[in-house]
Amino acid sequence: MSRRTERVLAGGGGETDGIGATLASAYANYRDDPRTEPIQAIAFWLAVVLPVVHLSLLATGLSNGTETALFVGLLGLNAVAIVAGHAHRA
Repeated sequence: MSRRTERVLAGGGGETDGIGATLASAYANYRDDPRTEPIQAIAFWLAVVLPVVHLSLLATGLSNGTETALFVGLLGLNAVAIVAGHAHRA
């Protein structure tokens, strides 16, 4: 996350409540904590691989509610993995 984005979330760019500041602070603590490096690496690679699973599900078709729920759940997991793995550096 860029410093400008952190400033906006913290309230420097029109945000009036403290939720953005709390989220920015929590993300900065997560990003800078060396104990989270393995989590960041796993999340990064999960975010890279999950779209292949999405494409395979779409290629075979979402024929029932279970497959549709699986697809939507994997999309949500991919979004979380993108955020959690964003700070990963090799």
